[in-house]
Amino acid sequence: MKHGLTAFAMVAILLLEAGCSSQPKEFTEKKSVIASGKTVRIKELGISITNKGCGRKWIAENGKPESEIPYCELIIKHGDSSLFTSAAFAPLYIGEAQVRMDKINPWGREEDSVPAGGCRVVVRRSPAFVLLEKYGWSPEKMLGETQLQFPDTLKGLPFVPYASATQAIGFDINSLAGQILPVLKIQLKEKGKRSGTNIWAHIVMDDGEATTGWLSSQVSTPGLAPLNISKDKLGNW
Repeated sequence: MKHGLTAFAMVAILLLEAGCSSQPKEFTEKKSVIASGKTVRIKELGISITNKGCGRKWIAENGKPESEIPYCELIIKHGDSSLFTSAAFAPLYIGEAQVRMDKINPWGREEDSVPAGGCRVVVRRSPAFVLLEKYGWSPEKMLGETQLQFPDTLKGLPFVPYASATQAIGFDINSLAGQILPVLKIQLKEKGKRSGTNIWAHIVMDDGEATTGWLSSQVSTPGLAPLNISKDKLGNW
């Protein structure tokens, strides 16, 4: 009986270890090579990326072709949403994914392990979602992306409330002066107690990284709040 119990215990331990090792790991980043006309799927983030073809094209300046650049036509899908890009090395955002071009091969031969007419993309979970979770928020979905022009001098409205909100998390908004940067608008699962509507987050991206941001309400009167504000202080939202 003693030996039987020991054997049973050993089997149980082995099964437990096998079960633990089979648990899915948190998704961080994945590089994918996409041949021309092919599609890859990143099931962890629920997106698909189709390469419609890569090549070279001339960029015109002052009405004359000045330089030639590589390009790829990509279609990125997430549920009912889709993005189309032609030659973007800047990050693209869809769902909770960030997609960034890593390599374009416009040539008629394989190069750097990328087939002719193919590309290599880097997909990772959006740093904006990661930043929000750091402060205890639950991002639900991305609503859109806008380009925000930060003037050379960040004084006066509307930048004083932005500066106050970002200073609260230790970020100096003046470091963004003179730049045009994408701002991602993300709907949170949290709702305002007064309005009953979802709270929005606005995250500033710089070279693919989430630098700072603020919160706003779907009702106009509460204004802005910093990312580290306590949820119980948003009662009037």
